[in-house]
Amino acid sequence: MSVVDLTLRFRRDGWPGTDRGLVVSFDLAGNPLVLTPGGPVTSYDHDAGRACELAQGFATLLDQHAED
Repeated sequence: MSVVDLTLRFRRDGWPGTDRGLVVSFDLAGNPLVLTPGGPVTSYDHDAGRACELAQGFATLLDQHAED
């Protein structure tokens, strides 16, 4: 599935925060990981009903989760 397909799917389903960014992935709970125009990577936690910032940018997110 491409970034475009993911983004369109989450937008079509009405997920908050996906209307202005690109959905680059999703977590195990099905929450979208969104790369926003300003750079931060955010997610909307459907269980908690709120958005949260995961990293200042995509490179930071990769640094946090990629093994050396």
